[in-house]
Amino acid sequence: VLRERIYPCTTKIISDRGTGSGVICYSRPTGPNGVYETYVLTDYHVVEEIAKKEKQADGSTKVVIKPATVITYTCDRTVRFKSSHKGYVVCWDADIDVAFMKLQTEDPYPEAELADLSVLEVGDPCISCGCALGDDPIFRLGHIQGIDETIEGVKSKFWQVSADIVFGNSGGGIWTEDGKLIGLADRVSTYGQPRERNALTYKGWAT
Repeated sequence: VLRERIYPCTTKIISDRGTGSGVICYSRPTGPNGVYETYVLTDYHVVEEIAKKEKQADGSTKVVIKPATVITYTCDRTVRFKSSHKGYVVCWDADIDVAFMKLQTEDPYPEAELADLSVLEVGDPCISCGCALGDDPIFRLGHIQGIDETIEGVKSKFWQVSADIVFGNSGGGIWTEDGKLIGLADRVSTYGQPRERNALTYKGWAT
């Protein structure tokens, strides 16, 4: 079932910057002690206030990492809170706006399955799933509108989608109709202000 593939992979990330989303991409046991090493993929701009490099007076660079709260979910007929974890950013690339967070969990989580991007085309359906406006994850349906597009001043290439992306969706997954991960919701142009509940996506981009 589609919801059972996507919702348990989706997380809410709460940090000094506010609320964003993420996708679980790895969850494996670390040894015989019953602890699982779980990694979450998200946009760097979701976590940039808790993972950054600071220039020191002596010219050296200090890496500052702070914890964030990562909320996970389960799904049968409805989406329900599963647990809350402390997560830390372990690596990032600000140029392409991607970061990985690491959690230690008592249970394994399903890992997102990557889509074969070479077979996807403009007009194919897609789904955005994230914690819009800090709420629990929700589906928003749309279509792929552009592939490997560029945005002035940004090094990364993007896929343009019509599935609604609003504030809080950043870092959440953009999925195929069979529940495979295309990319992460990254940025958007809207009718109305992005942080308002009545904002509608004009153009959304996935990295």
